[in-house]
Amino acid sequence: MTVNLEYPPGATPLDADELASLIPGHITTQGELNEWEQLNIVQGESWAGKQRKKILNEAFVRQLHKQMFGETWRWAGEFRKSDKNIGVDWLHIGVELKKLFDDVDYQIEHASYT
Repeated sequence: MTVNLEYPPGATPLDADELASLIPGHITTQGELNEWEQLNIVQGESWAGKQRKKILNEAFVRQLHKQMFGETWRWAGEFRKSDKNIGVDWLHIGVELKKLFDDVDYQIEHASYT
């Protein structure tokens, strides 16, 4: 089945390998994909709201991503393996994410913001 995705200006298009990892076989348009992802995201938000553990770590973020997109993409919960038009080089995602967690931990510990 062919998937016809129309990307709005500034959107990051999926490459062929990423698109091949789409789980639901009934999706054929961008609108259907958006709707399916939104339903999956709501499920992920519900899951996240029930968690009572430390969230500023890679394991939690990967699990959250899997909860939010696991019924849509086979690669949910994994770091990307190609560069996109936003973000950091894909090879540095883990390191930059750790820096972000450390920065937020510091801000919380030192009450940087009210």
